[in-house]
Amino acid sequence: MIDDLFDFTSLKASWTSIGQAKFSAFDENAAFKTMLDLTTNILNKELINVALKFRSQEVAKISKDAILTDEKLFLERLVKASTYFSPKITLVISEISKFTALKLLADENSEKTLATLISTLNTLNVKLALFNFDWKNFSIGEYTRTYLEAGNKYELTPRKNFTSKIEIPKEIVNQKLYQSLLNWRSSVSKKRNVPEHTVLSDVALLNIASKPPKTTDQLAAIKGVGIGNAVDLGGEIMPIVNAFLGASTLF
Repeated sequence: MIDDLFDFTSLKASWTSIGQAKFSAFDENAAFKTMLDLTTNILNKELINVALKFRSQEVAKISKDAILTDEKLFLERLVKASTYFSPKITLVISEISKFTALKLLADENSEKTLATLISTLNTLNVKLALFNFDWKNFSIGEYTRTYLEAGNKYELTPRKNFTSKIEIPKEIVNQKLYQSLLNWRSSVSKKRNVPEHTVLSDVALLNIASKPPKTTDQLAAIKGVGIGNAVDLGGEIMPIVNAFLGASTLF
């Protein structure tokens, strides 16, 4: 549990992805870059790097079988670490929250970035809550309650000015495949708790249906899909496409 507290690996990966994002509107992108400028250095140098050092120099010394309440010297260092980390995490949460609260123009790219930012906020909030946790009087029940409450504080607010559904063009021959892909995307969005269009856009699904790929490489080459989505989703998309192609070959 203590080791997880100082493990910022997933947070670092998410922030790297966020740092490469862009918003379509000039003023929104400017606000986004300002937020990045205010938070990235704190995250990388003052949180992630310091946590890595503490993890290797202090946490590594504690046996996994040790009873934490008996490790008085370590608990004292943990309290000092909390006074260092807590205000910095609070500052980063504040800056990210200011940006996510803006009335942004909703499009697919912004929704995907906002979803990652919300996930980052919840991750940071969990760490903040646990840094403020009473480790000296540890109980698994209180730890679990604190963890769950902190991890569900922030939610993605739907953007009313974005419409993710479009009509199926009459010229699309493989409407059955397109509908199967729509059903699949709906299922994925529910599992991941993200808007449907952040999984794959309608245009991407239409392109897949219009010219069904026979390999993952062909899937990656389709406009709106790309290598990343082909790797992430190809294992689920290709069986749907292959089933359709098999059916159309037989009938």
